[in-house]
Amino acid sequence: MKILIIDDSKSVAEVIDLMLTDIEIELLWAANGQDGIDILKREQNIDLILLDWHMPIMNGDAFLKAIENEKMSRCPVLLMSIDSTNKNMIDKSQKYIIEYIIKPFTKKSLVDKIKNVVNNIIINKMRP
Repeated sequence: MKILIIDDSKSVAEVIDLMLTDIEIELLWAANGQDGIDILKREQNIDLILLDWHMPIMNGDAFLKAIENEKMSRCPVLLMSIDSTNKNMIDKSQKYIIEYIIKPFTKKSLVDKIKNVVNNIIINKMRP
């Protein structure tokens, strides 16, 4: 599994890396939405994006709109935010967001959310 973390805090990416050390994954990190787009353009087979909602330069909302406008491949998104009220502000028509997690989160909650995303992908692939 290949996961792209888009978060302006490298320490968050490092903590996530530590949380997921016992799972066979490749982690990539982007410091902002534009860097995330650049990685998506050159990397193949990204399975999941962990996206911070609050970032300077290009926030989560702007990132999602940009990948929609550029018609980039659909990759499921696990949205990370420090504010639970953002869940209500997210555009409900957004096709990419599969799960939502509030920072700070535990290893168990992160792994559970990733499992939910993977299960949703499997179920959707099985549908006719």
